[in-house]
This record gives sequence, C-alpha cells and structure tokens, in this order.
Amino acid sequence: MKSIHVNSCAAVFAALFSAACTPTSGKPAAEANAGTPPAAAQTVSNPQTDSLVAKADRGRIEGSPSAKVWLVVVSDFQCPYCKQSHDSTFEQIRNEYVRTGKIKVAYVNFPLNSHQNAWPSAHGAMCASEQGKFWPYANALFKTQEKWAALQPPMPLFDSLAVSFGLNMKQWRECVA
Repeated sequence: MKSIHVNSCAAVFAALFSAACTPTSGKPAAEANAGTPPAAAQTVSNPQTDSLVAKADRGRIEGSPSAKVWLVVVSDFQCPYCKQSHDSTFEQIRNEYVRTGKIKVAYVNFPLNSHQNAWPSAHGAMCASEQGKFWPYANALFKTQEKWAALQPPMPLFDSLAVSFGLNMKQWRECVA
C-alpha cells in the first residue's frame, strides 16, 4: 500500500511539473520564441550573483549525487493541498528513498498568484537556501502555513523562522529585500 501511495504522489508531482511547463500561448515554446533574436536571450554573467544562484539552487536538491532517479516537487508554500501532500508523504519519501540513496529530490517553487503570500514565502525559502537551510525553512513554512497565510505583511513571521534556523539575518534580510 505504501508503494502505491508513493507512486501516486510521484505521478501527481510529475503532472504538476508537466502542467507548469506547458506554454500558455497555445503555441509551442520554440514557435512562440521564433521572433526573438538570439542576442536578446543572452544574459550578462556576474560571478558573485551566479555563485549565489547556483548555491541557492543546489540547496533545493537533496539526496545522493549518484542517485539515478529524480523526484521533482513543484509546489506552492501557501497552497493547502501542497501542504497536505507535503505533510502526508514527504517524510516517508525522504526516509525510504532519499536517505537510502535511491532517489534525489529537487524542489521547484510554483507560487500561485491567487495566494497573496506565495511569492514572499518562496523568496524567503530561496534566501534560506543560499545559507544551506532550504529544507528546514521549507518544512517550517508548511508547518506554520496557517499562521502566515493571511498575514499582511508576512515578513515578521518569516524573520522569526529565519532566526530559529540560525540564519545570518543581515544576509537573509538583504536577500529578501
């Protein structure tokens, strides 16, 4: 039964990821971008920023580097269904598959515009990730969702989460600003 439950969750996460990657214009991505000159698509590289982005991205990945299977979790910290899924399955997946080296898991923020604090929570999690604390911060966001979901502004509560995980507050506040 556990295997079916985990497989079902993996299928749901894959479906969400697929939906998130579907172009909204109705045209394939290549066709939609056909008029964009290649130079416009290039970005300027900044070594300091690039290393922070890379560090934040790596912080959202958990598991053995040699694991051949990825589970990509696409989620919104303010979504009650995402919280329910996280609370009911994530620790089991982590214990049975991630910590045993069978899979690695990556978290992709998918903040929905219908959730007023989804963007600030996702931003705060990425700033925690820069300091190697993405997963504890993400877990705390889901755990405390009812406390901050309707707060305006939510930052005082997010600050308290950052403090509780020993984040460098100067660095964290500069990041979330």
